[in-house]
Amino acid sequence: METYALTLLEKKHIADFVYSFRFAKPDMFVFTAGQFVQFAVPSSDGSLALRAYSISSIPGDPYLEFCVKMIENGVASAHLLRMREGEEFLCTKAQGRFVMNDANKPLSAVATGAGLAPLLSIIRDQLETKKTNHEIRLLFGVRMEKDIFWTERLNDLQKTHPNFSYQLTVSRPGQSWEGLSGRVTSHLPTPGQDDLFYLCGNGEMIKDVRTILLQEGASAKAIKFEIF
Repeated sequence: METYALTLLEKKHIADFVYSFRFAKPDMFVFTAGQFVQFAVPSSDGSLALRAYSISSIPGDPYLEFCVKMIENGVASAHLLRMREGEEFLCTKAQGRFVMNDANKPLSAVATGAGLAPLLSIIRDQLETKKTNHEIRLLFGVRMEKDIFWTERLNDLQKTHPNFSYQLTVSRPGQSWEGLSGRVTSHLPTPGQDDLFYLCGNGEMIKDVRTILLQEGASAKAIKFEIF
């Protein structure tokens, strides 16, 4: 198994049970926006447990960043929370087919929770690296306001790139919430003839969104998804 040593640079608590981790990018490590790695985490019996996490940074960044939802009693969650800056552990090479090969079409992305991670990588790569002029839309859904994260990044992208826009919806909002409410299925864009759809989040959301898009005329080949 091909592995790389990751050195922790920064750990941040960004939402309820969600942390971001930045690691120094190892020499010779390559990936395509949207891919994931497997963390090789020491377990209690001395073996290495493999856990998959999508990369949220882009290939041009000098670091590797991950968005991790903490799982109670999770081997990887516990290990990552204990890590301090400067400590190391291993990851595999980048893997996965959730990548955007056609940069010449409009993109509509739908994410829930930590599913935003690979989509942010894809969106930034299209806007900042490939300099696409095509429209990119993101629909980001969370359960409650305390689950919201990275909106400052999305706001910056929206200000810098006129062809990018995003919507945030909260399915269980508090009384003071003034934005969109409801599940992402209530706010899907109407499919255009050339639109690509990239979906990332829980399996139920992906199944429901895909069904609606197909009913609205989207091509099955135009829909790519990754289940978190």
